[in-house]
Amino acid sequence: MTLDDYGFSGDSLPAADIRRGEGITKFPFKAVEDLQLDEEGDPSLEAITITVTGPNGDLETVLTSGNASGRSVTTPTNDATVDVGADGSVKIQK
Repeated sequence: MTLDDYGFSGDSLPAADIRRGEGITKFPFKAVEDLQLDEEGDPSLEAITITVTGPNGDLETVLTSGNASGRSVTTPTNDATVDVGADGSVKIQK
């Protein structure tokens, strides 16, 4: 699934779930197996990749199912700082 600017305008995600502010866009999401799977085999999720592109640069975060610590791999742009909160939230600033 790919969400572009339209996805964050309330077209793909409910507008009430998207929090925007100066330098922040926050949205919740869940990954669940497809209960109506038409293909043979077991559904599996290997990774969720979140890529953000903007005037300040690019950022990619990869959430993997095999990551024992539950943390993601974050590749920020140059000069960005990454802060992980006690609640697991990630704040990336440039």
